Amino acid sequence: MIEARLSTLHAGPLFTTGTGTVLTAAHIGHYLLVRRDKLPIDKFTTHDLRRTVATMLVEMGVALDLVAAVIGHQAGGKETRTLVRHYVRTDLIERKVHVLRSWDERLQGIVAGHEAPKVVRLLKTG
Repeated sequence: MIEARLSTLHAGPLFTTGTGTVLTAAHIGHYLLVRRDKLPIDKFTTHDLRRTVATMLVEMGVALDLVAAVIGHQAGGKETRTLVRHYVRTDLIERKVHVLRSWDERLQGIVAGHEAPKVVRLLKTG
């Protein structure tokens, strides 16, 4: 999906809403909320997506600190967070790129049928 979007985009945000504003997690959350009656499970949020990514990255052997960085959370205790916030000047971009490429390969394998997904079908109740 990203490669297709990059092939047609010359500048600007990668994904936008119908009105042209930058697409955010809040937009995705809103779309999930207003379409919840059409989803196959009762409650599904953007946190479920983040939880799935974080869980699968850990299963792939990615270190917890890097998983936290990829999904936008700070890892470690108060002292570690203070150290990172005040003294460490890296966005870990190369490590994040490596992790996200590995994640993409895993998803491609699942979609192509080369790897069996760990999927549990949740039935909608009510």
